[in-house]
Amino acid sequence: MFSFQKMTLVNLLLTLLGWVLLVFCVFLLPPIFIALVYEEPVVSIFSGCAFLSLFLGGAFIFAFPRPIPNQLSLSQSFLVTLFLWSVIVFLSSLPFYASLSCTFTAALFESSSCLTTTGLTLFPHPPHFPESLHYWRFFLQWMGGFGIVLVALTLIPALKVGGSHLIFTEFSDRFEKNTPHTATITAYLLGVYVTLTFLCTISLWFLGSPLKDSLYYGMSCVSTGGLELEHRPVSVLNVGSKLVLILFSILGSCPFLALMTCWKERRLRSYFQNDQIKGYMKLLCFSTAIIWLWQFSHHHSADLLTPLFKSVAALSTSGMTLNMQDTGFLSLWLIFLSFIGGCSGSTAGGIKVFRLQILYRVSKREILRMIRPLYFFVTLHNKRPVSSETISSVMTVSFLYLIAWVIFSLFFSFIRLPAYDAMMISSSLITNTGYLLTPYIQTVQHFSTFELWLGIIAMLCGRLEFVTLLAVLVRPFSHTKAAS
Repeated sequence: MFSFQKMTLVNLLLTLLGWVLLVFCVFLLPPIFIALVYEEPVVSIFSGCAFLSLFLGGAFIFAFPRPIPNQLSLSQSFLVTLFLWSVIVFLSSLPFYASLSCTFTAALFESSSCLTTTGLTLFPHPPHFPESLHYWRFFLQWMGGFGIVLVALTLIPALKVGGSHLIFTEFSDRFEKNTPHTATITAYLLGVYVTLTFLCTISLWFLGSPLKDSLYYGMSCVSTGGLELEHRPVSVLNVGSKLVLILFSILGSCPFLALMTCWKERRLRSYFQNDQIKGYMKLLCFSTAIIWLWQFSHHHSADLLTPLFKSVAALSTSGMTLNMQDTGFLSLWLIFLSFIGGCSGSTAGGIKVFRLQILYRVSKREILRMIRPLYFFVTLHNKRPVSSETISSVMTVSFLYLIAWVIFSLFFSFIRLPAYDAMMISSSLITNTGYLLTPYIQTVQHFSTFELWLGIIAMLCGRLEFVTLLAVLVRPFSHTKAAS
């Protein structure tokens, strides 16, 4: 029999499911409107999904009213995070499955790719691709960039359930989160996210892109998802538009909390005083210089825009390409950058600059200890001491990224792919980078069912940074076992 605590948790999950279904119904209204405007047959599919979500959402909320007030534990927060992501991925795949001639696994892969901001697509934009479904892909990517778990997080205070750990499990850096009011901070972050998307869209429109295309690229850029328009790829955009994409990809891969603090304090200097942002900018400049030197030595080209664009696409994990064949050293360098990724608290994937800085400073501390054993050294980040718990968390996630890359590479190689291709595709999936390397686009679009499931698991693991998934699958919720 379930304990009272477990029954309360089940009640909470079903109540959240009801609210998520209602929110999902609202999200389906724009594609329904677009389908009506373009007179597309898929309007019945979107309408059916909206009606089903409205009916089931109302039924769950009516059957499972507000749960008994209770503070969510860390274990329960992990479960809620994984539960919400799984539900949204499933619901988001229904329009793809019902509209396109594809398997349900392919539809799940498409929705997972969008929501995790990986940007891989099994369905390029053909001439007769429904515009409403095309919008749905970009919107899912934009919504996933912010973190779909925050949709439910704003409902938790209304349900009188504490949910401060959810922000920790989504952005995975408690070390920098000391704000007590979860709903307030979420509203501010959403405001920043929407503002950046609006500014990016208006800038692209002002520079000559159609308004619809500007909106799509604005959602793709700020979310660092990297989906592109087949009829208007990044490579054909003018220089000004490419610079706009570079700027907002950088902003999307930097901490939103830092940008929000800068705005509230009206001090631009405070934004660049953040250790993580300074490290990210230095790494970006260094990478641009490396790629420029390689480009100049091999192709005698002094173009600076291309190295900068490639560096931003890799570090921000947007994966936007200029339709160039990156091979040899350049392909390995871009994959290395995508593993580092952007900043914690942003929409970017990868291990994150924050963790790289901590690992570097811990390594430096240990070397100094060996040289001067009588001295006492402290690891600092943003002028604050880093706890041993934070260091352990950083090392755990970094190790999991590397071991997952090896495991998924072995799986893909065992099935049918060459070893090099398997390693490149695995890195693109777990870092949520997507089509950073153009030679592998056709390979992904011809995945088997088993390879698609591997891709779905890899993308979700990368987005949730492995710890969330492992905490649900391995750690018992009733008691804690000692690590052996």
